[in-house]
Amino acid sequence: MAGSDRGLRTTFGLATSVLIVLWSAACSAAISPSPEAMAQAATSALATASPPAMTETPTVPPSLAVETPAPTPPAAPAPNATAEPDYTPPPDPDATATPPLPRGPLPKLGQVPTGNWTGIKWIAIPGGHAPAVTGDQATVVGSGQGYSEFIWDPSRRTLTPWFSADGLTWKAGAKLDTSAWASYLKDWDGAGAASDPQWHDDCGFGATDFAEGPQAMLLRGYVECGATCGGAGSAAATWVSPDGLSWTPATIPEVVSGAISGGSSGFVALSTANSTTELWTSQDGRAWTKGSLPPEAVAPGAWANTPVSIAGGFVLAGVVTVKKGHESGDGGGCGAGVDLTEHQAALWWSPDGTTWTRDSLSRATPTYLGISMDAHRIDDHTVVAIETLYSNTDTGSTTTIEWVSSDGKSWTVLNGNPVDETSAWEGPGSPCPYAGCIVEGWDRGLIYAWNSDQSAATVSAFNDRLALVTLKQTGALPWWDQNVGLVMGPSGILASDGGTRFWIGVPTVG
Repeated sequence: MAGSDRGLRTTFGLATSVLIVLWSAACSAAISPSPEAMAQAATSALATASPPAMTETPTVPPSLAVETPAPTPPAAPAPNATAEPDYTPPPDPDATATPPLPRGPLPKLGQVPTGNWTGIKWIAIPGGHAPAVTGDQATVVGSGQGYSEFIWDPSRRTLTPWFSADGLTWKAGAKLDTSAWASYLKDWDGAGAASDPQWHDDCGFGATDFAEGPQAMLLRGYVECGATCGGAGSAAATWVSPDGLSWTPATIPEVVSGAISGGSSGFVALSTANSTTELWTSQDGRAWTKGSLPPEAVAPGAWANTPVSIAGGFVLAGVVTVKKGHESGDGGGCGAGVDLTEHQAALWWSPDGTTWTRDSLSRATPTYLGISMDAHRIDDHTVVAIETLYSNTDTGSTTTIEWVSSDGKSWTVLNGNPVDETSAWEGPGSPCPYAGCIVEGWDRGLIYAWNSDQSAATVSAFNDRLALVTLKQTGALPWWDQNVGLVMGPSGILASDGGTRFWIGVPTVG
C-alpha cells in the first residue's frame, strides 16, 4: 500500500456527520431506487511511533471572548479575555511548503452559545498540545462530551484513543482491544511478510460508524491490508465508551449492515438478513432489541432505509408502492420496457422503534420514475429528508426535493435543496469535500460546503425557524482543502488537517 509523508488520517463528526483521509480506497457506487450502498473508506500509514503523553492544563473558564494582542509595545488583554495565538494566514498547502504551526498561549473557551448562530470566529490552535500523528492514521470525531481522536499505528497495529473536553488539551486512554482482527492479520502476514519488509505495515484502520447514544459512544471499524479498491477487509469490530477514554468491545447483531445512528432516543440500525429487512435498537450499544417496520415499508415493491435517532423517537425513510403498473414500450429497442408501477417517497416516526406513524409530506407525488428517499440526522432536534427522482432517459438527470423537521413528525420543504444527497453521507467523519456535507452534532449540527477557494467555502446552521443561515466567518480561517475535516463538539467546530494541526471555530450570535 503506497503511503505518503503525511500518512493517512480520517476525521468524523457527530454526526456530524463528518474522517480526514489522506489516502482512501475510492470506489464509485451507482445510485439506484433500492436502498443506498455506501462505500467504505480504507486507510494506510507509514510510521511506527506511538503518540507522546500529553500534559493537562488548568480548568478552562467559561468565557468565549478571544482578543488579539496589540502591536509592540504589548498591551494587557481585556478582563475575562485571553491573547489569541500569533497567526499568519497560511497559503494553499498544495501550492507551497507547509507553513509552521502558530505560536502563543492556548485560547480560553467555554460552551457554545445558545440562540441563533450568525457567525464563527476561527482560532488557529498552537502546536504541541494535541497528540502527535506524524506517520500514523488519525480519526477525529466530535460528541456532546468533547472530541475524540483514534490513532492507528500500522507497525504496532494498535489503536489508541485520545480525548479532549474542549479541543485544546488532550489525554490518552488505554489501547483498544483489537483481538477481533487477529486471524485476519495473521493470514495477511502469512501471505507475504517474510519476503517483503513493508508487508506487515501495509494495513490501515477504517471507521464505519461513530455515534453517541444516551448512555455511551459507539465506534465501529475494520482493518484492510493492501491498497485494493473493494478488497476483502476484516470483519467489523465494535467498541463502546462512557467517556471517550475507556473503550470496551461490544457485540452487535451480525446482521446489522447499515449505518448506525445515535441520539438521545438511543441507537438504531437496519439489517438485511436472508433478503429481509429488520430494524434494531439499543440504549447502550451492547444490548440490541429487534423492532418492527411499518407494514407499508415491507410490502412488495416497497423498501425502507436510513433510520435516524433524534429527541423523542426515530425517523425512518423509504418508498412505498402506490399503484402496480406494467412494462410499456420496447425500451428503445433494447428488449426491455418501462415499468409503470407508481412509487412515492415516505417518512415514518416512531417513539420506540416498534409502532410507526406515516408522516404527511407536501410535494411528494406518485411517480413511475426511479426514486429514492433518505433521512439525515443534523442534530438531536433537526433531521433532513431527501427525495431523488431519476430520469428514465440516457442523461442520468435527477430532481431533488428536501424537507426539514425538528421532531420527525411535521415537515417543511427546504427551499434551494442545500443538502446534496450524494454527499450528505460520505462515511463517518468524512471531510465530505462537496456541497452539502453534514457536520453532525449532538445539540447543533452544521452544513459545510467545501470549495477549493478558501473564501468561498461556507458553513451554515439551522435557526429556530428551521431556515438555513450561512455563518459569517472571521479570524484565522483554516485552509480549505480535501484533507481538512470538521467535527462538532461542546466548544465549537474543530477543524483538523489530518490530525497534524487544528483550528477551533467559536460560534457567535447576534
